[in-house]
Amino acid sequence: MRKVSILRENGEKEGLDRTSLVAQLWLKTQLTKRFNIGLGAGPAYCSGETATAGIISASAGYDLSKKWELSFRINRVSTGSELETDNVLFGISRGL
Repeated sequence: MRKVSILRENGEKEGLDRTSLVAQLWLKTQLTKRFNIGLGAGPAYCSGETATAGIISASAGYDLSKKWELSFRINRVSTGSELETDNVLFGISRGL
């Protein structure tokens, strides 16, 4: 599976104010009828001081119905500098 997303980061770290275009390849598997996990990795093209970075993600999802899913994801943005970040996302999504 392929995903493209925009990641907006700012925070307490000095200089951390960037928007990234992220492209990831994902491996996802169903553990049970409703529960799935996945791993993703790819490049992130960042605005600001860091032009390119890498991103690694892990996700878990629970299907509420055929179209709706609760999800949890952790992203690690690796820049090779002190501006590396960990992002935790919780959400609900609707499939097509």
